[in-house]
Amino acid sequence: WFHWNLVNILKRHVLFLPLKIGLLLFAININFDEVNCMLSKLYNREIDPMTQKQKELSETEEQIKTMYEENLPLAKEGNLEALFQIAEAYRKYASYYDDDTVGNEAVVLYQNLADQGHGSALCQLGHFYDDGEYFERDKEKAAEFFRKAANVNCAEGYYFLGSCFA
Repeated sequence: WFHWNLVNILKRHVLFLPLKIGLLLFAININFDEVNCMLSKLYNREIDPMTQKQKELSETEEQIKTMYEENLPLAKEGNLEALFQIAEAYRKYASYYDDDTVGNEAVVLYQNLADQGHGSALCQLGHFYDDGEYFERDKEKAAEFFRKAANVNCAEGYYFLGSCFA
C-alpha cells in the first residue's frame, strides 16, 4: 500500500523530475514509515507544487488580458504604441499557451508596425529571425531589422545591432 501511495502522490503532486527521483532515493534510504508520515503531512496540508504553477499561469493570463483590454481602445484609434502592446499581449499568450495561431497574428501586427517605422516592432522581428522563431533563423536578416530599428533612433535597435557583431 505504501509504495502505491508514494507513487501516486509523486505522480500527482511532484512535477519536477529530479525532485521525484530525490524523494524516491530518500524513501529507499530511510524508514518507509517516516517517509509515509512526511508525505501524508504534505498531502494533508495540501501543499501542492501544481498550485504555484497554476497561480503563475493565472497571474500571467490576467496580465495579458489587462494588457490587451487597456490598449484596445487606443489601438482602434491607430495609436502605434497601443498596437505594439496588443502585439506583445498576443506574443506572450502564444508563448505561454503554445498557440501558433495567436503567435502568427502577433507577427502580422509586428510586421504592420515595422512597415510604419515602429522601432520596438522592428527589434521584435529581428529577435524572431535571430532566434528562429516564426521564421527560419537568419542572422543577417536579424541584423537588418536591428539596423532599421537603430535608424529610427530605437535604443534597443542600437544595442542588438551591436550584439550582432560582437
